[in-house]
Amino acid sequence: MTKSRFKIAGLILIIVGAALWGTWAFWAKTRTTRPVYMPISMNVGHVRTSEFELNLDRVYSIEIEVEKKIPLETLNCLLGAATVAQSSDLAGCSGQPSVVKASWALTSGGQVVAQGSTDKNKAGEWGDETIERNLGWFTGQNGRRYTLDLDILEDGTALAPCNPRLKVEVTAPFYEDALVASAAFSLVALGLALIGGILLLISFIMERRVRHSTIEVPRPDGAPR
Repeated sequence: MTKSRFKIAGLILIIVGAALWGTWAFWAKTRTTRPVYMPISMNVGHVRTSEFELNLDRVYSIEIEVEKKIPLETLNCLLGAATVAQSSDLAGCSGQPSVVKASWALTSGGQVVAQGSTDKNKAGEWGDETIERNLGWFTGQNGRRYTLDLDILEDGTALAPCNPRLKVEVTAPFYEDALVASAAFSLVALGLALIGGILLLISFIMERRVRHSTIEVPRPDGAPR
């Protein structure tokens, strides 16, 4: 392979690596992982979200998220948040029953595609600053538009100091898969760029050797060549 071919191949590999990484980064950045995130008063009544469109074929969770503004034990009981969907973890909350009682329905194109209630699900998730009480899950489809209707069946305004919000978000496996994919794309892009850089270095070395091996030959008339 000539030095020019080494140079061309090296440049192509670097460009392909950069394009591969850029395409992945753009795709990941434009994914809507949390299509609904809105304040909710928790007053008895009906709540309807604006229509939202998904761009991931993934499982989504529907949750009530609150900040840790009151004692954790009290907040857990008010939320009725347990470690699994059906659990006896809340046996110690008999004097502080949950105020989260609701049913929900997800519609698309005027048709109900999923529904559930807090009677069937007590799962919770705990973060550094927030706790989420899960209301249910659904499998979303890329390019499809949805509306979520939520009926609050019991006064939950005791949670008002914790700034409750209604949230629809992809479940944890998506973030795990995205992390693995990001590492894979990074390694491939870095590998291509590294090989391309090596080829460019070889081209540079070959060019220097050719230049240094050139010998000045005097002309017949004695003038320098």
